[in-house]
Amino acid sequence: MDNGINVPLCRIKIMTPLLFILLVISTSYAAEQTSVCQMLFSEKEQEAMGFDRQRRMYPPERARRLSMAAIKTGVEFLRQKRLPEAMAEFNRAWRFAPANPYSYWMAAIVRSMEAMDATRPDVKKQCFEDSLKLWEKCRALLRESPKEVKENYDLDCAETMIQYGIFLSASEPQKAGDLFRQADALLKQFHPSNDSRGQKTFERAKEMRMRIPPVKSDNRA
Repeated sequence: MDNGINVPLCRIKIMTPLLFILLVISTSYAAEQTSVCQMLFSEKEQEAMGFDRQRRMYPPERARRLSMAAIKTGVEFLRQKRLPEAMAEFNRAWRFAPANPYSYWMAAIVRSMEAMDATRPDVKKQCFEDSLKLWEKCRALLRESPKEVKENYDLDCAETMIQYGIFLSASEPQKAGDLFRQADALLKQFHPSNDSRGQKTFERAKEMRMRIPPVKSDNRA
């Protein structure tokens, strides 16, 4: 069954990079509570829960529409910092159409926000690791996406890498350095621009790079 998603920019309103904006909003969200992310279940777990069987109940075009509707609802919950409800909608979007990259994108943002809210180091680390897995799953589905979408992805993904690197700086400096280098590689592609959007993305990337501490050269073999 074809579950591919090819959504024009005009059909969705989540193209502005969200993660940096949402991370700076104050929150009263329970520090150690994390949402259930079905996208991270193993194939065996997904099969046991009958997700494939559920998907076969919907024609591909209807599944795509339902998936994008769930994304839009989830984004509204996300803006309100209602993280479990947001994740539930992104899970729903993924169940309808697993090739929808925005399910993974938005779920990665939820996990990053949960990481920032967590106070226990083990919970914080697991949330960041989950977020990176979701970013990777999303990246594989964005190959044919417009340049603007890929740029916004790079900005949001780099934000997670920077935040995670800062967290790991004291305990795992080598891994932190790897994350900083990856983030910088994503951000250095942005250059000053004459158009409004291009200049805004450049300024954001510049601000983010300023938050990356100096990283020693990687001399590993």
